[in-house]
Amino acid sequence: MKSLRHILTSSVLCLFCAQALQATASLLGATVTCSETAFGACNPASATVDAMGATFIQYSNAISINVAANGQTITISNVFGGPTNLVNARILTIGGLDFTPMATITGFNLTSSSGVTGLTQSDLSFGTHSVSINFQDVMYAQGGSAVFTMVTAAVAPAPEPATLALFGIGLAGIGFARRRKLH
Repeated sequence: MKSLRHILTSSVLCLFCAQALQATASLLGATVTCSETAFGACNPASATVDAMGATFIQYSNAISINVAANGQTITISNVFGGPTNLVNARILTIGGLDFTPMATITGFNLTSSSGVTGLTQSDLSFGTHSVSINFQDVMYAQGGSAVFTMVTAAVAPAPEPATLALFGIGLAGIGFARRRKLH
């Protein structure tokens, strides 16, 4: 009787533990997109994330954007020489941030900056699979850069109906066997 109870308890715990032991979120293999609202597209418009990440050039803002393969950081740098003053409302959006295993973005923060003025946390926004940065009134000095960190949370997959049915049938069978043993 006690061994049956231990088996049931262990089975239920294993179901919950399997979902909790997911790997760290990664963007490796994801197709990430880059767009800017005011003056022009990113080059390329989309890229597959490899071990080095995915890199985009946004010529009208004179910046380079790198999305790290680990899915945790985005680095934006002024790589085109002189200072860049972004006066107009320009919203840069990085999309297609489809993490494996399944995870969604729950936070987006300005981690560090060097040679960048006018960029604050209030200029950042995020959705479940995209982040946006408003560059209005931001100044990049020559060689300036900003690093942003994405916070992700795992999304537990919903169990398949067939799995739940099998689990229920197993529990019913154990209950029936126990009842039959008592009588």
